[in-house]
Amino acid sequence: MPNNQYMSYDSVNSNNIFNITCPYCFETFRDRDVMFRSKTLYKDSNDMVNKVTNGKWKKENELNFSDDPEAERYRKEVEIHKAFIIKGRSENFQNFWRKYQNGDYPEGERRNGHLEKEIDFEYNRPIIDPKDVKLTSGLRYENDGFLSGMTDICGNLTLSRVCPHCNNPLPHNYGRYPVYHISVIGIKGSGKTVFLSQFLNYLKAECHKIGIVTGVQDPAINRYVDENPVKEGEYLSESTEPEALISPLSINLTIKKQTYTFVFHDIAGENCVSANEKVNFSDFIAHSNALIFIIDPKQIEAFGIPFENGNRTIDLGEVFTTIGATFGGKVGD
Repeated sequence: MPNNQYMSYDSVNSNNIFNITCPYCFETFRDRDVMFRSKTLYKDSNDMVNKVTNGKWKKENELNFSDDPEAERYRKEVEIHKAFIIKGRSENFQNFWRKYQNGDYPEGERRNGHLEKEIDFEYNRPIIDPKDVKLTSGLRYENDGFLSGMTDICGNLTLSRVCPHCNNPLPHNYGRYPVYHISVIGIKGSGKTVFLSQFLNYLKAECHKIGIVTGVQDPAINRYVDENPVKEGEYLSESTEPEALISPLSINLTIKKQTYTFVFHDIAGENCVSANEKVNFSDFIAHSNALIFIIDPKQIEAFGIPFENGNRTIDLGEVFTTIGATFGGKVGD
C-alpha cells in the first residue's frame, strides 16, 4: 500500500479499523478520525499572501483590490490557505486544560524558557482535519492500515496527531497497539515523582537486559525525566502540585513479538481524597489497568506525623477508601 496517497477512508483496510481512546479526555474514536497539527504555518494573512503568490502581492489588501488577471485565481488559493495561519491554541484544547491548576498550559509548572517556547509553538500550530480534501494531498498509512500521517496541499508531511475532541497530542503510534494505563499515586512528599522519573529513566536499559524491545519514546517522558533529575549533592525536584495535571507518559514495549503501549499517569494523592471534590482526576484512575501507590512511612500516622494539606490532615486510608468507593473496587476493564 503506498504511503502519502489520498484514498477513501472506507477503502483502506476497511476490516482493520483501530479504535483509539484518548489518554487525556478518554473519548473513543477511530484512527481515521484523528486530526493533525499542520507543518505548514503562516504567521499572519500578509505572510500567507506573500508566500502563496510567490511575492507578487505582499499584503492581503493589495491582492483583494487588484485587477490583475491572476488575482482572482490567487484569491481562491488564499481562502484555502487561511486554514494554515497560526491562530493560537484551539478552544477545545484550552477548555480541557482550564480544569487544572496549570490552566491551559501543559507541563507548565517546571519548564525552562527555551523548552517553553518550543512547546508553545507546537501547541499553537493550526489543527487540520485530514478528511478535508481541499487541505490534504495525501494520507500516510502503515502496512496494517493504521493512519499515522497527513501530507497537506503544500507537500508538507505531519505525523503530529491530535485527539479530535480535546486536541491534545497523541503519542507516536498511540492506538495502534493494546494500551495499558498505570496511575502512580502518592501524597505530596512521598517520593512519587522521584520514583516515576527514575523508573522511566532506567526502563529502556532494564528492558533490554531481559529481551524487551522499547519503541519510540514519547517526548513527554524525556521532558519529565529532565525536569525531575536525581543527582548527587543536589536537591530533589519539587513535588507535583495538587490539582495540576502532568501530561500522560507513554512508551511502547515489544514482548515476544507483540507490542503494547504503556501510559503512566502522575497523580497527587490529594486529588483522591474526595470523589465529589476531585472529579477532574477520576477518569485517569477509572481507566487505569493498574495502580501504584507510593508511600513514605512517615506519612502513616502510626509511624510518624499526619501529612497536612493546608489546614487539613490527609489520611492515607481516606485516599484508599475514596478510590475503592468511587470505582467499586474495580480499576480498568
